[in-house]
Amino acid sequence: MVRASALTMESILDIPYVKLTFHFDMKNQSKYVWKLVIGLGLYVLGLVALNLLEKPLSNYKYILFLLPVLPLVYWAGTFVRYVLAMDEMLRKVLIEGMAFAGLATAFTCFSLLFVRDLGGMKFPGEAGFYIYWFYYALGTSLSARRYR
Repeated sequence: MVRASALTMESILDIPYVKLTFHFDMKNQSKYVWKLVIGLGLYVLGLVALNLLEKPLSNYKYILFLLPVLPLVYWAGTFVRYVLAMDEMLRKVLIEGMAFAGLATAFTCFSLLFVRDLGGMKFPGEAGFYIYWFYYALGTSLSARRYR
């Protein structure tokens, strides 16, 4: 059992038969974590502002969608810089996991359209988000196992 105070990246990624050990530069990590938190905070403020300012017949309603999108662009750029500042092996494992998850999610969601057209269950839009994280965990564990 892992206590909250002992929660580390090593304990989170301790997958059966695959043990990952990464050492982070805490100075760089805290710098990027604060930027990521600020970006997500601005995103939330953009969503709140969008919902408060949106009027059905307003002339500027098509420009208002930029309120939450611009902080996400900042967040994505910060995340890319954070990944590029990581250890080379960790970066390789994470990027391969993301690539696997992206392709597998795209093919799964595309296949689910055929299931829907055949009269099967209709999947909600957020199902793709959960499918992505499942495939990300699978892809990262496969990639880490290969570089063990």
